[in-house]
Amino acid sequence: MNMLKITKDFNPAQLASVLVNFIGFVVLLTCVLLSPHALVYDEVYHLPLVDLLNQYGLSYRFLRGTGQSAPGPLYPIIHYIFQPLTNLEAPAIRLVNILLLLLLILVLSLTLQKIFKIPQPLVSSLTIMGLPMIWVITGMALTEIPAMLLATLAIFLIFIALEKIEDNQQMSLGIAALSGLCLGIAILGRQTFLVLVFILPILTISSSKKSWQPLLLCWLTSGILPAIVFSVWGGLVPPGQSSLSSGYSLVNGFLSFAYTSLLLFILAPKWFSLNKVIIISVLVSSCLGNALFKILSIRPAYYVFKKIIPDPTWLSFFFYLASSCLLAFGILFLIASLNNCRDHNRDSKFLFLNVAVIIVAATAFRITHYYSTRYTATAIPFLILLAQYYTKDNYFKVARLLLGNIVGCLMLVSYFLRPWN
Repeated sequence: MNMLKITKDFNPAQLASVLVNFIGFVVLLTCVLLSPHALVYDEVYHLPLVDLLNQYGLSYRFLRGTGQSAPGPLYPIIHYIFQPLTNLEAPAIRLVNILLLLLLILVLSLTLQKIFKIPQPLVSSLTIMGLPMIWVITGMALTEIPAMLLATLAIFLIFIALEKIEDNQQMSLGIAALSGLCLGIAILGRQTFLVLVFILPILTISSSKKSWQPLLLCWLTSGILPAIVFSVWGGLVPPGQSSLSSGYSLVNGFLSFAYTSLLLFILAPKWFSLNKVIIISVLVSSCLGNALFKILSIRPAYYVFKKIIPDPTWLSFFFYLASSCLLAFGILFLIASLNNCRDHNRDSKFLFLNVAVIIVAATAFRITHYYSTRYTATAIPFLILLAQYYTKDNYFKVARLLLGNIVGCLMLVSYFLRPWN
């Protein structure tokens, strides 16, 4: 009865959106259940950390890692907990991220309802299925989803703490401490989220005079666990991984901005409410610049598109157009973000989320060995929250989400079809 009442409150476009994304989730689950029984992609490098935990426990030796996996100990601890159910075998280990994705959708729904007062939060939280990268990082036993869940929970809790500081200081500080703990654990899953610690002061803008109290407590508690692990590592990455993150890569950084822009376009095209002359100029200059200097070159879902476009010349032209459009999207994302920050310069939540997305995307500048959309995907929860300022539920949005689901499915299947051995 409750579900019937909830769906009755949806308008037709919202109902269609929920249906498309729910079907997408079912397809994702089916893909995982039918996925290879052998480890694929980076699962080979991450899963041995669980064996290390089984052998040495929560010890110095375990924290030092294997030298083949860059993220911290959150991933192996999560899979250690589920080990009795998964036996650390594929495809069962991939179901862990499916469960965590459901929890992430729940936390997003709570944030949209309690903080942003969205009347139908499930409509927006389920749009996560329409973002192609989510299929890849959820459909395989990779490291992003656990950290994204904890980081999103941390943001939800600090927003709650700031709301309660005037009415119930003790409760506010307790929630802030829990928020910091969640953020610290998220950092131990993906060090990318360390940047959130440094932008917490943004939340003091137009907030209560007492807002510094929960924010300071959150800042202090968020550093406890990372400080321990980083001291064991002797840096921000485990021993054996530091050489892979030395220097800078402009190409990887702009690729990250480009994919962030693409995700925002799927969620809220109105984010890019810019002068048409600016948009056309950026598109044309990006196509010409990429043709002359080969600034960006991508081949997403290569094995799938190779079957669709067997001619090598046309396949190369297709990827050139895709690369040029992404470069333009990345530039437009930065321009639009600065413009939108100006329009919301007194909204601390908007500014925090906007800056968080930009900085999380910008961490790819420090990744020099190769770029993966997984690095950008960690900003997805913040993008969904940020998009609420500019989104509109209509059939065009349903079409975008449907296309995103299809592309995400193709990307995931391409990983499962690829010969890894």
